[in-house]
Amino acid sequence: MAVAAGVYHSAALKSDGTVLVWGDNFWGEATTLNGLSNVIAIAAGDYHTVALKCDGTVVAWGRNSMGQTNCPPGLSNVVAIAARNDYSLALKRDGTVVGWGLNDAGQCTPPANLSNVVAIAAGDFHCLALKSDGTVVGWGSNTDNDGKTLTGQATPPAALGNAVAVAAGWNHSLAIMVWPPPVLHARLDRNQVILSWPASASDYRLQVSPVLGPGAVWTPLDAAPAVADEECAVTNLARGKKTFYRLGR
Repeated sequence: MAVAAGVYHSAALKSDGTVLVWGDNFWGEATTLNGLSNVIAIAAGDYHTVALKCDGTVVAWGRNSMGQTNCPPGLSNVVAIAARNDYSLALKRDGTVVGWGLNDAGQCTPPANLSNVVAIAAGDFHCLALKSDGTVVGWGSNTDNDGKTLTGQATPPAALGNAVAVAAGWNHSLAIMVWPPPVLHARLDRNQVILSWPASASDYRLQVSPVLGPGAVWTPLDAAPAVADEECAVTNLARGKKTFYRLGR
């Protein structure tokens, strides 16, 4: 169901909720906890492993030099986890983030009032949080290994939005973005339905289908010449007949 990898160890989550771990075991990172079950997600730091259980609790094992396997007392209602280097992160059901372990760059201290988070990612010394509105927040180290060169991995671009996933590396960050189709406007004019959308979306075409659902067959309609700043399509309105429209590429 899922896999995770540290520096010298790997972990796999099986469909029955158990975890298999293999590789270097100097710190016990490749020794699964006795009786561990009902796991729904896993994460791996450099030399430790973290597991999220279906009851919203978290367990961790392996190297604990910075407290990275000491889950905060009372931690519950967790819906996602992340781990890197010598620290761990947990996303709670209420949209807040908790961190523990190595905190030399502030990676375990999320920004004050951070909320509405739906996904998290852990880099070596910086973290990312994806919010429900598609924006991204970063914190932790914003410099290169020498601590002098500003690389900006914890500062998302100002124009970043519509993100649906995030990931973090050593000195870089990634976001997958999607752009929703433009708004389709409709109005009636006697026996016609007039549909329009922004001309800036010239790669979209109006499509029509008599039904909705998985079996719908969408047929493109030729758009009329642009009127002002809009692409328009005018079609006859047949009485007693259902017709569905959408914008597609």
